[in-house]
Amino acid sequence: MNFGELAKIVINLINSLKALIFWHQFTGSTLVAASEETSMVTAQTTRSIQEQKTKWLKWPTATSEMHRPTSKWCYKAQRTYIEIKFVM
Repeated sequence: MNFGELAKIVINLINSLKALIFWHQFTGSTLVAASEETSMVTAQTTRSIQEQKTKWLKWPTATSEMHRPTSKWCYKAQRTYIEIKFVM
């Protein structure tokens, strides 16, 4: 093997290493960006879940508050019906 062939091999090796380093940097930055995006989505999802949980925890109270007046109205209607029936 002469010096010219050896020089070509070394230049080819250097170019291959440059390409490998570039690819490594590119994929590394891509992974960082994907990781940051995943973190943002995870945080947003967590907030949404907490908001939904808060709404669901308030639901029984709201239902109970709506039930009380309805129960009173039904009781009064039933009493009125009985009184009307009794009078007739």
